[in-house]
Amino acid sequence: MDEEKKSQNEKDPSIEFIKNFIKDKENSIYYYGDSNESDYRISSGSLILDDMIGLLPPCLFRLYGASGSGKTSCVLSYLRNFLTTVPNSKGVYFKSEGRFSDTLKRGSGVKFVDKAEDWLEGTCLIIETNFYEGVFNPIQGLINTPKNSQKYFFIIDSIDGLIRYDDSKKSFDEASKVAAGATLATLAMKQFATPISAKGHYWAIISQQRSKVSIGYVHEVNQMKLDCSGGHALTHFPDVILEFLSVDVNKQYFPSNDNTLEPARAASIRDFSSSKKDEPYGHLARGYVRKADANVQNRPFEYPVRYDRMPGESIWWERETMLKLIADGWIAIGTSVTPNDYFNIILEKHGIPIFNGVRGKAKAEKELLDSGALKLFRDLFRKEISEKNKFDDNGKHIGYTIIDELV
Repeated sequence: MDEEKKSQNEKDPSIEFIKNFIKDKENSIYYYGDSNESDYRISSGSLILDDMIGLLPPCLFRLYGASGSGKTSCVLSYLRNFLTTVPNSKGVYFKSEGRFSDTLKRGSGVKFVDKAEDWLEGTCLIIETNFYEGVFNPIQGLINTPKNSQKYFFIIDSIDGLIRYDDSKKSFDEASKVAAGATLATLAMKQFATPISAKGHYWAIISQQRSKVSIGYVHEVNQMKLDCSGGHALTHFPDVILEFLSVDVNKQYFPSNDNTLEPARAASIRDFSSSKKDEPYGHLARGYVRKADANVQNRPFEYPVRYDRMPGESIWWERETMLKLIADGWIAIGTSVTPNDYFNIILEKHGIPIFNGVRGKAKAEKELLDSGALKLFRDLFRKEISEKNKFDDNGKHIGYTIIDELV
């Protein structure tokens, strides 16, 4: 702040009033401004998804879709990146449905624990409960614990599995309170949405697919249509909402003999299981960004996943980087796969052999992988995405772009 601006602020009675009002002991309990020291953002693990919606700051976000569509895997990828990059961090996984497979746990790369005494920094505690009170009360207690510097990543999987404790005591022929779940969700959103982000936490809500309903304050105008339940609050309060689509076995699976960058189109699932070599070893996770920045809302996304990766690395980064190189114009697809004029300049700058182009996408991917070019551009893409939202006071972008490599 320059001296002239500082002098003006000191004379401004409104600034002085607000500063003193918020700092007043009786009033300070109403505000979270001083508690927000979090400048971190976490990745989904996918270049394509991160490029669309950006890295996530502390927030409330929601994922919904058909069973097996990839929503839980996506949340666990966010959780892993949170636990490995944010100091003094812990996860809490509320298991409100009867399934959370060992395959998902191992593949996530996250260390899960079942006992509170084992819940150390960098781990995720599994709490089994299908009661609203059993989920919301611990969240409330953890985020409101005085002088607690720990950061939490809460997951509810799924909110459709929750019931009120009182309703569990009723017989099936007794009517439960109408819309009780939506009422409790609304109360929870009002209580937690602001302190979750202000205090540097994350809260991911997973829900199943339901019949489509319109959400909007004006009856004639459908402001948002979601295929999930939960009421208006679960649509209004989250910063990001992602819809995941079911995997079509005839279109989205990668067979083991794949030699292109596109998934196979099989006649039936039997085409993948007739022999071991033809079994699928990857698929496209796909869906829609239903809520985020206005410029990407309702846009589709796709990113490739492989099944034979190390824990925490299921996203097929090699193929995804190749697809992004093509989409961003660094590589052209024609009779052969060839780079543009600037691609090799960047490779030479980093001591990587230049790429002259080859016939066939699979050969190009292998050559670029073996030379280190794919890893280089993956890292450059990640850096570019992480600084995508850096602007100066005049609105000029000051973050890194890969074009800077050419200077």
